[in-house]
Amino acid sequence: MKKGLQGKYILILNGGKEAVPAISRLNELGATTIVFDGNPDAPGKAVANYFFCHDIYNINSIINGCVE
Repeated sequence: MKKGLQGKYILILNGGKEAVPAISRLNELGATTIVFDGNPDAPGKAVANYFFCHDIYNINSIINGCVE
């Protein structure tokens, strides 16, 4: 019996429409998805377990978001 991705956290630096299928599939496999995107209305927000609106090109912003 495969364990899948239960207990794993996946950080995704893009919540655009092209990322939605991947986020959804990771959720199906049991992963907890954490999505960062600079757009507060990014499509991935609707399917992510956790969503943070941060500038994905600013490493300090991402680190601060992870600490949240």
